[in-house]
Amino acid sequence: MSQKNRFTTNWQDQQREWLRDSRGQHRDSYMCKVCNVDCQGTKGLEAHLNGKKCRKKHRLLQRELDAAAASSSTSASSASASSASSTTSSTDQPSPKKKKPKREMTPMQDYRKQMGICSKHRNLQQAMTLFRARRDNDVFANLSIYNSLLFLCCEETSIELRNTASLEILQDMTVRQVKYDETAFSNAIRLTSMSGHTSKAMSILQEMRENNEAPKRRTYAPIFQYHPAATHQDLHSINTIYLECEKDKVECTEDEFHAMLQACVTVQQHTQATTIDLANEAMEVSTGASTSSSSTPTTTTTTTTTATTSCSTLSPEHLFKLTLYRMKELVPHVSSLVLDTLRTWCSTTTTHPTIPTTILTPTAIHQTTCLCTHCHQQLQSIDLTPSQNNDVLLQIDQVLASDPTGTFQNHFNRFKKWMQRFHPKGVEVVIDGANVGFFGRRPPKEGLSFQQIDRVIRAFTDCPNPQDRKNILLILHIRHFKRLTEKQKNIVHGWKKENFLYQTPHRMNDDWFWLWCAVWSSRFVTQPFVITNDQMRDHHFQMLSSKHFLKWRERHVVRFGFDQLYNQRSPPILWFPLPYSTQIHADAKCVGNVGERSSGESREERKEDAVDGVEEWCYHLPTKVSTEKEGEMEVFEWYCLSVKL
Repeated sequence: MSQKNRFTTNWQDQQREWLRDSRGQHRDSYMCKVCNVDCQGTKGLEAHLNGKKCRKKHRLLQRELDAAAASSSTSASSASASSASSTTSSTDQPSPKKKKPKREMTPMQDYRKQMGICSKHRNLQQAMTLFRARRDNDVFANLSIYNSLLFLCCEETSIELRNTASLEILQDMTVRQVKYDETAFSNAIRLTSMSGHTSKAMSILQEMRENNEAPKRRTYAPIFQYHPAATHQDLHSINTIYLECEKDKVECTEDEFHAMLQACVTVQQHTQATTIDLANEAMEVSTGASTSSSSTPTTTTTTTTTATTSCSTLSPEHLFKLTLYRMKELVPHVSSLVLDTLRTWCSTTTTHPTIPTTILTPTAIHQTTCLCTHCHQQLQSIDLTPSQNNDVLLQIDQVLASDPTGTFQNHFNRFKKWMQRFHPKGVEVVIDGANVGFFGRRPPKEGLSFQQIDRVIRAFTDCPNPQDRKNILLILHIRHFKRLTEKQKNIVHGWKKENFLYQTPHRMNDDWFWLWCAVWSSRFVTQPFVITNDQMRDHHFQMLSSKHFLKWRERHVVRFGFDQLYNQRSPPILWFPLPYSTQIHADAKCVGNVGERSSGESREERKEDAVDGVEEWCYHLPTKVSTEKEGEMEVFEWYCLSVKL
C-alpha cells in the first residue's frame, strides 16, 4: 500500500503535519497559539502560559482586540463577526511586536548627551563650541555639565586652550552663582594646581570646608603633584599641606608620598647646583682680583649663605626622613617609581659634604630568623593594637553594615548574638565560603562546589594530632542553598551539626560578616586567619581606614589553592603569613621614643622631634614582583635603605 504524500507547500500546513502523531491525532491542545510554541505536554503548557513573555504577548493581543472593537463603527453582529475572524487570524499568526515611540528629548537632555560624547572623546574644543552655542540660545549649563567641562580642562594637554577654557567656565559659574559641590571644588583645585597657583588652590580648599564639603584624597592629590619644588620654603609649604590633610582625616597614598620624596630630591639637587655655581664664581673672582679686594667674594658668599639659612625653614633631609616615617603607616609596599626616586636621593647624598651618605641595597630576609642579610636587623610582626582593633570593628558597624531603615543593623546584631552564643571565645579560622567554593569554577556553567569547601574545612578539623585542630567558622550566603543534591544536603547537615556554618541573609554582603568575625576574634585568639583569595579592593573595603585595614589584612589573610582541583582526596595548598610583616619596617632609632615628650606638644611635633637629629636610621622596603593571580603566592623583593656614617 502506497503511503500518501504528506508534504505540502504551505509552511503552517507543513508544521501541522509534523505535529501529528502516528495515529493521525493532532496535538493542538499543547500548542500556545499566541506564541506559536509547541509545549509537548500539559505541564509544559502551564509553565509556558505562566511565563512573563507569554503573558506579555497575551496582553498585547488583548489590547489590539480592544482597540479594534472600539474603532469599529458597524453593527453588533458585524463587530462580533470581525472580532471572531481577527481572533482566529491572530491565533494562527502572531502580530509583529510594535516598537515604542521614541521620546522627544528636551534641550537640556540633548545638551547633556552631546556633552557626554565630548567627554568620551576628550574633545575640549568641541565641548567649548557646544557650551557657547547653547548659552547663546539661552540653554544654560547645569552643575553636571560644568563638572564635565572642568574635567575636560584637566585632561587637556594644550596649556593655552586649558587656561582659556577654564577661565571662561569659572567666570560663567561665578556670574550665574552656581553652588559648587565636592566634584566642582576638586576640579577647580586641580586646575589651579596645574597652573602653579598653590596658594589659590588652598583658598579654594578653605572655601570648600566653609561650604561643609568634606575634602577627599582626590582633592589633595593634585596639590602634592603640581606643587612647586625649588626652595626650602616650598618644602615647608608641602609639609604644612600634609598636616592639613591629616586634620581633614584624609589618608594619603603612595602617589602623594612619592610626590613629597620627589620634591625633596629636586630641592636637594637645586641646592647643590646653586652651591657649585657660587663656588665657581667665587673662584673666578678670587683668581682675577687683587690681594686687596680678595675679601669681597668671601663677604658675598657669607651673605648668600646667611640668606639661605634664614629661608630654610625645612631642609630636604628632614622632610625626606619625615616622609618615610609617615609612609610606613599607610603604604604596605613600594613601587618601582619610589625605588627610582630613592636611588636618585642616594646619588645626591654621595656628593654632598654635610648630609650623611644614604645607601639603597637589595637584600633578602631569612624566613626563620627574620634577619636582614645586609644589616642583620630582625624584622617584626606588626599587628593591630587593641584600640586599632576596636576602631576597625566600629567602622564595620557604622560604615559597612548600616542602612537608613535599620534592617542591616538588625541582621548584624543577630549575627553578633549567635557568635557570642556558639563561639564566645572567637574562632581561629574563618572561611570565605563563596571564594573557596567558586575557585577554579566558571559560573554559571559550574556552580559553587560544596565538596571544595569541605576539603578546606577538613584540612583544619581532621588533623591526626588533636592539638592541631582549629575552631572554624564558614560564612556563606543563603542564596547558595537552593536546589541542593542529596550529597550536598549531607555535607551541609554535617556543618550545621558542628556549628561550622552561618548563612548570611539576603541583600547583605557576606564579606562584612567574615571580616567582622575575624577582627572580633582577635580579642581572644592570638592570630585568627581568614581563608580567602579576595584581594579586598571593592568599594566597601576602600571605605575602611587604610592605616589599620592594610596592616590587619597582611597578618590575617591566608591564600589558598588546589594542586588537584577535582581530586576530592587532595588537600588544599595554604600560604600563611610570614613570621614578619610584609610592609615597610623602620629601625627603632628611626622611630625614636615619641611617647617621652612634653604633654604640651602636638602629636606631629613629637614625630618631627623623633625623626630630627637621628644620625643612624634604616628602613626595609618590600616591592611586589609577582602578578596577583588566584591560587598563587605573592612574591616580594626587599631593599635596605640605610645611612652610612
